[in-house]
Amino acid sequence: MSAGRRRELGKTRGYAERHLDAYQLLLQNNPAPWNDTQKALFTASLARTKTYMEKISDHFDKWKEFINDIQDGEYKKAENELLSEWKAKDEYSDLLDELDGIAEFIEPMLGVDIPEHVEAPLQGNLNVVHQGKPTSNIAKFNGEALPPATYGGDSLRETVNAINNMCRQLQNYGVDINNTSMRKDIIDKMPFRERNELTLLTIKEKADTDAILAKMKDYALIAEISSQNRVNCLPDLKALSINDSSTDLNVKRDVSRKLMIG
Repeated sequence: MSAGRRRELGKTRGYAERHLDAYQLLLQNNPAPWNDTQKALFTASLARTKTYMEKISDHFDKWKEFINDIQDGEYKKAENELLSEWKAKDEYSDLLDELDGIAEFIEPMLGVDIPEHVEAPLQGNLNVVHQGKPTSNIAKFNGEALPPATYGGDSLRETVNAINNMCRQLQNYGVDINNTSMRKDIIDKMPFRERNELTLLTIKEKADTDAILAKMKDYALIAEISSQNRVNCLPDLKALSINDSSTDLNVKRDVSRKLMIG
């Protein structure tokens, strides 16, 4: 029976899928191009990729050899059909395609040297490569280091200032901040309404990172003005008696409108 071969295929598939997850994390934390240390990591990942491709193919080949030795015609036919069915399964055909795609990506990238300016995603503790030398903890754009801004002058101003400072710091290390990953991470730190507007700006007007940062400064200024307007309107609101029938309803509405707009 080919049950043993199918069990081995399932085990290898499980290992290969975990390898895919590990590769995606490795690539996320180390976007190409790579320095020598990173190339060593991806060389090892490439070797494991090829190993899993070979193991899966080897399991199918040995299954075929087992079938070739079967003398019973009906049994051989049933096993051939089962082998064809398993080869056509998405979990194996798609897996082999993904592994092959990884190999096709890594192999040529191992021969690419790091340019003078390197794009780096704005995530976690940045491990930015500058002239071939990794520099750790340049800036933190997630977790407690920089929580997303909330509606309000202070929160927006502090977040916008922090992002601008970090971007300048990255540029000082030779990092190109004008890339899609960087813009996404920056935009994600804004409140919901501003986040939608900035995303639309990148789609419709192809806004670069500098344009996004400039727009965020406008948001921070507007939030500060709004906060001040609310403070200025509070004495007027307190002066109005809600139960005072002599107070003109339109006046109350006007003050309330100022508060909402502010």
